Amino acid sequence: MRVDAPDSALRTATSGRVALTVNDAGLDASGVGARPDLFGTYDIDFSPLRFRPGAVSGVPAVIGIVRGDSLILALAPSSDLPIELRGAVAGDSITGRWSASARAGPGATGTFSLGRR
Repeated sequence: MRVDAPDSALRTATSGRVALTVNDAGLDASGVGARPDLFGTYDIDFSPLRFRPGAVSGVPAVIGIVRGDSLILALAPSSDLPIELRGAVAGDSITGRWSASARAGPGATGTFSLGRR
């Protein structure tokens, strides 16, 4: 996964990994309105973008919702700085925009690309 911050003066990028599995059990999760289609974890160093997701306890969580050729991923959805990625699926890759919405204070936005390994 590559994450860019074009909407800031930084003009920088970082990369990392996201691992997802299908929610075959139909489990619910907090932090999203709909039942997730995917669950997973992530390992992305956001420090080059000068922020990091809110504090999480345990494994860094990812929740995913698939709608046609679109994907929404919520990183650390229950934290005080959740990050949402919204993208379009094309073959083995997904490209789109991300946003970090602080519950109190400034957030951040940018673009991302996610490819299969």
